[in-house]
Amino acid sequence: MKHLVQAFIVGLLTVHANHVWAEGTAEPAQIREGHRLALQICSACHIVGSDQQSAPIMRRPGPRFAEIARRRDVSPRSIRAFLQTRHVGTTPPSEMPNPQLLNGQADAIASYLASLKDRRRVP
Repeated sequence: MKHLVQAFIVGLLTVHANHVWAEGTAEPAQIREGHRLALQICSACHIVGSDQQSAPIMRRPGPRFAEIARRRDVSPRSIRAFLQTRHVGTTPPSEMPNPQLLNGQADAIASYLASLKDRRRVP
């Protein structure tokens, strides 16, 4: 019974999280955490923000986060799905390798990237 109650609570939290994603809203703290993670994880291949301390190490870096955010088909949901998709058999610089992010990390980075559509929300 205890496990059933725990599973129910996890299910409710998942539904709430998916609703938040569907609405496209994110807490400022989640956006800031996504910015921090993007600087730490993604900056080797992308320009993630104007406060980035070093240039990407790749000869042909990936697109800037601001560029990605301006794409018409980009949403928090599509970003998260992309980040959590296994990119098997791809090699940089032509394709992005699998970043192997935890769910919370993918959510935070997706929130930050999506926030770049509205420059006023950038941390």
